Amino acid sequence: MTVVVVTDSTSCLPLDRAQAAGVEVVPLHVTVGRRTLVEGRDISTDEVASLLKAGKEQVSTSRIAPGDLVVAYREIAERTGADHIVSVHLSSRVSGTVDAAELAAAAVRSQVAATVIDSRTLGMAMGYAALWGADAARAGSDASEVAGIVRSACADSRAWFYVDSLEYLRRGGRIGSAAALLGAHSR
Repeated sequence: MTVVVVTDSTSCLPLDRAQAAGVEVVPLHVTVGRRTLVEGRDISTDEVASLLKAGKEQVSTSRIAPGDLVVAYREIAERTGADHIVSVHLSSRVSGTVDAAELAAAAVRSQVAATVIDSRTLGMAMGYAALWGADAARAGSDASEVAGIVRSACADSRAWFYVDSLEYLRRGGRIGSAAALLGAHSR
C-alpha cells in the first residue's frame, strides 16, 4: 500500500522541505480586497503580513474549496500511485478546511481512500506532524499507522503565538469586532 500525506499551507512547511519529505501541500486562499489569491503561488505569507500591517485593504483567508481538494486528491493519487491519502488540516476550531476535506474524501472514495485528520492545531505543530507521518509512510507504514502517528504528534504538540494587535485577527475574520474591542481595552 502506498500512503501519501497531504496538508494545507497553514502548516507553514517550506516548499522544499515538504517536497523532500514527500508531503503534498494544498494552498488555502487569501482574499485581498475583491481579489482571491492562492497562498504560496499568487501571494506569499510575508506579503499577507505586510498587507495586514498596512491596513489599506481588507485581507482574509478562506478554507480550501472541496472541489479543489477533489482535484488535488485525484492528481496526487494518479501522480504518486497512492492507494491511500492521509490528509491533515488546520484545526476545525478556526477553519472549515477539515469539513471541505471530508467532502472531498467522500467524493474520491472510488479512486483513492482518504483519511482526514483534524489536527486541532496550526502552523508548524501541524507541519511537523505531517513530516513525521510522511517519514512513517516512506518507511512502509500502512495508512492506519501513519494516521496514528499524525494524530499522536498533533495531540502531543502545543502551539503558542503572540499578536501585537487583535485588529489583524478581526480583519482576517478570526474574531469578531466585540472580541477585538474587548481585548484591546483589557491590557
